Amino acid sequence: MKARKIVIAVGISAMAAFFSYKTYNEVKNKAEAKKLHDAAAAQAQEYLQSKYGFDAPMSDESEYPLRQKWLLEESVYEFSSEYDGRKFTVWVNTSDGDNIRCKDSYQFDDICAEFKDMIEAEFPKSYISDLWLGDNDEWKTGNSLYGGFSDYYDGTNLVEMIKKNGKGSISVCVAESSLEDSDIDQRLSELNFTYSLTAFDTAEHLDEFQEFLGSGESNLKYEYAVPYITEHIDNLSGEKKKLAIDLKDCGAFKYAYLPVEIRGFPESEETSPPTKMDLGLFNMGFVWGGSDYNSAYDEREYIDTPVSDPWGFETRYGDVMVYYPLEKLKGHNIDDLGFAWRSYGGFANDRNIEKLTTFGDYAVLRLEFGDTRFMIVDMSGKDEYIPGWMKK
Repeated sequence: MKARKIVIAVGISAMAAFFSYKTYNEVKNKAEAKKLHDAAAAQAQEYLQSKYGFDAPMSDESEYPLRQKWLLEESVYEFSSEYDGRKFTVWVNTSDGDNIRCKDSYQFDDICAEFKDMIEAEFPKSYISDLWLGDNDEWKTGNSLYGGFSDYYDGTNLVEMIKKNGKGSISVCVAESSLEDSDIDQRLSELNFTYSLTAFDTAEHLDEFQEFLGSGESNLKYEYAVPYITEHIDNLSGEKKKLAIDLKDCGAFKYAYLPVEIRGFPESEETSPPTKMDLGLFNMGFVWGGSDYNSAYDEREYIDTPVSDPWGFETRYGDVMVYYPLEKLKGHNIDDLGFAWRSYGGFANDRNIEKLTTFGDYAVLRLEFGDTRFMIVDMSGKDEYIPGWMKK
């Protein structure tokens, strides 16, 4: 019994020693982390004083370096600050010993303003969105710092500063101007920019598109306004592309089979390389799908009130945009109408009945590639459609 008590006592002592050592290390590590953090904050303030001639407080919710938290090899501290009513960020890289590197976003709004002025000087009727600017020095992390520059912007050196170590992205929509007659795409490429450039036929349609976007996001949404677009150029895939928008008219509505990256089938490419123009359109001319299909997904009450004929597309690789004239929907309340669609293949083996999205003189619907069918239905007096499978 006495030996047992001795063993227990030794065990308790060992555990106490272990937890005391662990607590000591935690306290020591936190103290060291705070010391490094405070040193980085002091470096940030010294950097601001040297670059701009002012002092500003540094605040940071974390006591550890931003990059170190992500288990990356660099120690980069990120501080929030404010001066003269302007909030900004300062980054401090302490990875190289005495070679402390700093960047900040204090001048970011000024840099963006001049960049927009440069665009608008060439295209007076334009809309700029998705503007991103940052330093191209990725500090080994693979992440450029949004709005962060180490160089001082003096109001005249924008192009030189961005060419030196900057990168960015932008979407520009213009009206009553020609992209073909401009070298804007070349200049943006030289500045290490990804870009999307779209030309509209009239300023009115450009204004409507700006209102349509609302959120300020324009990438990949230009397809909703295709009937009013005259040109589109981008390098979003890594190379410059001039998209030839082929707007077709089948009599009942217009549609566009927009260029997309080929999704090939290796077994067929050897004998028959895939193309981007494999598109079939047909007027179904028959009932939507059959009683079993309709009852399984509770669609009968919706699709039994059609406003248009049922139509279908067959595509191997590309999505299709449908532009249905609002003129053909006169006599109906647009807010009560919806697109009923079903895809039998591709990535969207699915269906839905959704309220109409309108732009200009058209109700617009995007159909995923595959064997897809759609028609316009009257949803007045009905609750929002919820597929039967979602109820189960």
